[in-house]
Amino acid sequence: MDSFFIGIYNYFEKHKVIMWATAIAAFVLAGYFASRIKLEEDITRILPHEKKLDKQQQVFLDSKFSEKLSLTISQKDTTKEADPDQLTEYADSITAIAKTSLAPYIKNIIGGGEDSSAVNLMQSIQDDLPLYLTEKDYSAIDTLITQEKIKEQITWDYNNLVSPAGFVLKKTILEDPAGISWIGIKKLQHLRYDEHFDLYNGYVMTKDHRHLLMFIAPASPPNATGKNAVFFKKLDEALDGLQKKFPGITASYFGAAAVSAGNAEQLRTDTLLTQGITLLLLVVFIGFYF
Repeated sequence: MDSFFIGIYNYFEKHKVIMWATAIAAFVLAGYFASRIKLEEDITRILPHEKKLDKQQQVFLDSKFSEKLSLTISQKDTTKEADPDQLTEYADSITAIAKTSLAPYIKNIIGGGEDSSAVNLMQSIQDDLPLYLTEKDYSAIDTLITQEKIKEQITWDYNNLVSPAGFVLKKTILEDPAGISWIGIKKLQHLRYDEHFDLYNGYVMTKDHRHLLMFIAPASPPNATGKNAVFFKKLDEALDGLQKKFPGITASYFGAAAVSAGNAEQLRTDTLLTQGITLLLLVVFIGFYF
């Protein structure tokens, strides 16, 4: 084997032009193949590839809720009186930033109850009302169509139509002036998860009006840690900028994308550190050995 390498050395020693041409061609070829490499930052790649884990990972990636990022806006000083208007003003600023400088990184942002969603829900219940009713409900309908009850319902309809709520309830009232569909709508109250939250100016808040909750859907999936790292850097800069404008308000976020991006950054740092130490020890060891 040693004679083979010695023969190569002797050949290139006599043919310098061929040696340099071969070296340059090798570098060019290596550079070409290196340029074809596509790097992908995905923290889930560190997990072992097993059928059960692959299925769990697929469920995680396909889950729409895992893409959501929850943003909590809170009042710093808990001893002061609650100021929900300042929280909503902060939320409006976040929404404006999300639609401008953060637009390339955000799919959508949800601040609270949407009027269109409520209208669509009530319309769906009206269209399929019999599916929501039981035998007892049909007995209740008989009481709704009495003369006295209809007068009360018409008065209630009129008061709502002339109020701000009429913007949302107008279509429902016109299609169902007797209010029969409200029997089905009230059945959805048991789906409410927690009574400690309330709606204030279209935003979800805690009952004490000291914390406001928003949801952000990043444009990239949670496993795209490279792209999400850039997004979270921009988001942190935006929150730091709002901190100067709203010194009494603090904001924090949490979600699968944030956890994945943080873990990937920590893994990158740890990998560079361990590889650097290993390379340094190898150089020192080889240096002392020879």
